[in-house]
Amino acid sequence: MKIADTHCHLSFANFDTDRSEIIAKDLEAGVQFSLQIGCDEISSLASLKLAKNHDFMFASLGLHPCEVAGLIKGEPIKYPLQGFENHQQINQNLSDFFTWLDSLIDKNKEQVLALGETGFDRYYNNSEQSFIWQQDSFDRHLKLCDKYNLPVVIHTR
Repeated sequence: MKIADTHCHLSFANFDTDRSEIIAKDLEAGVQFSLQIGCDEISSLASLKLAKNHDFMFASLGLHPCEVAGLIKGEPIKYPLQGFENHQQINQNLSDFFTWLDSLIDKNKEQVLALGETGFDRYYNNSEQSFIWQQDSFDRHLKLCDKYNLPVVIHTR
């Protein structure tokens, strides 16, 4: 049986201690395709790094709806990831982020197979302003999807 895992977050810090073992078990179990999902600048970079280091992995790059307000408000990255402890946040607003994302996709077309995780989430912040920002981010993801003919990974809650 061929197995595809279409939504993984192996770049997240909670996998730092056993990431290699999980990857080995995936291969042993017959996983032939794994899509690593980016949720912000740093996890997108980490997902892309995994995709470059493992032939069966690919990346989806994006900005999770729960991270949109933080980027717009200029809040620092909250989740340093292994191998990116000294990373200095490049993007300070949505326009910068999506210009950067466009360039990152263009330079890594073979590893980037989708965009997102994007969408809508009013669980942690139910303000109308946050929802408007999430809509803007979602629209920007879709424009890049159209430009590069890529599917979108949608988060809704």
